[in-house]
Amino acid sequence: MRSSVFRRSIRLLPIAAALVSAQTNPSVELRGELREEGNSRRNIELRVELHDAHGVLAAAVPALPDGRFTVSGIAAGDYELVALSGDGREIARQHVSARDFASGLIVNIPGESGASGEKAPGGVVSVNALRHRPDRRAVSLQKKAIAAHLRNDHARSVELLRQALARDPLFASAHYLLGLEDAHNGDFASSAKELLRAVDLDGSSAAAEGACAVALLNLHEVERARVHAARAVQLDPRSPK
Repeated sequence: MRSSVFRRSIRLLPIAAALVSAQTNPSVELRGELREEGNSRRNIELRVELHDAHGVLAAAVPALPDGRFTVSGIAAGDYELVALSGDGREIARQHVSARDFASGLIVNIPGESGASGEKAPGGVVSVNALRHRPDRRAVSLQKKAIAAHLRNDHARSVELLRQALARDPLFASAHYLLGLEDAHNGDFASSAKELLRAVDLDGSSAAAEGACAVALLNLHEVERARVHAARAVQLDPRSPK
């Protein structure tokens, strides 16, 4: 009985809801700061873009000379944040979960040192140093996997996600989506493995932490599930999930 309840609960986390912002979601303001690793500043023209799960540009703003930027009026949800140099070259990319009315983050631009991510003063969201940029072909395969999921073609979605991860094993959101597909198919051991890898690579997604907790509960690993559930609540304290 317990297993069936949790199995139903994981099915309430469709990929589309996890990655695509619904029009009914409240708008949020995302504040951040671009920093070169090592905390040195580069007064160059930088731009920040937010893309939704389908790669559609949701917002684009210039950064101030000191690296600060603000994106207002976006729907609450998950986005791909891309930092661009003045000549349009991509210099950093990371999944960002924008949930609260005012979310703050530090964006570390790869430099000579290897400083890790930190919490923005007064902010509620932090992301890890942006060291990894997903392989472009892997991103394309993930988009096709999402489309297959929405058609209820779960076997094709799994196949495409595995292809994406074969090209880019460090692609956090692909691990997350594959974990959701495995849970949908009732394979909670594989689901937990993929979701744990996702949160290890990117600890900024409340949806991934929550899905990980559900998968672990189905494996009767209650204490480990509690840890990830607590992280999900910390990242997204207003979510009833």
